[in-house]
Amino acid sequence: MKPAEPRGNSKKLLVIAFVAIVAIVWAFVHFRSTSAATSGGARLATATRKDFVETLRLTGTTGAVRSRSIVVPTLEGSSLGTMVVTRIAHAGAHVQQGEVLVEFDKQAQTKDYLDKKASYMDFVDQVEVKRAAEQAAAAAALEALGRPADDGAREPGLGSRPP
Repeated sequence: MKPAEPRGNSKKLLVIAFVAIVAIVWAFVHFRSTSAATSGGARLATATRKDFVETLRLTGTTGAVRSRSIVVPTLEGSSLGTMVVTRIAHAGAHVQQGEVLVEFDKQAQTKDYLDKKASYMDFVDQVEVKRAAEQAAAAAALEALGRPADDGAREPGLGSRPP
């Protein structure tokens, strides 16, 4: 048979087990409440009055709410693809009504205008030369018939009758 253990050791062992269980329960409760407070469960913050600043970053495509087509008047015979932009409003800029948004280089259109004007003046000169030649031919025809010419005041065929 085994000798009986003294009662003093079992009490000592029981007290150590009890203290260990209490320490484990206390540590579990203490660390759980501390970690819950720091991990966002119940955080404390101080409210202060400041300017509200909001930043928003977006990606995608933007489009105008209202838009107008711009048609540049061109002269006959000029090419449409030769317009050169000399000034343009920056993208996203705030503009007022009546403000210039885009300006085109005027040199090409001015050159086309001057060329067309010169062509027109040549045609006017040619018409005057033809008219003078017709008047001279009519005067010569009248002299050949023996009638005096009246300095081209009346053109033949325009409602006047020879006397």
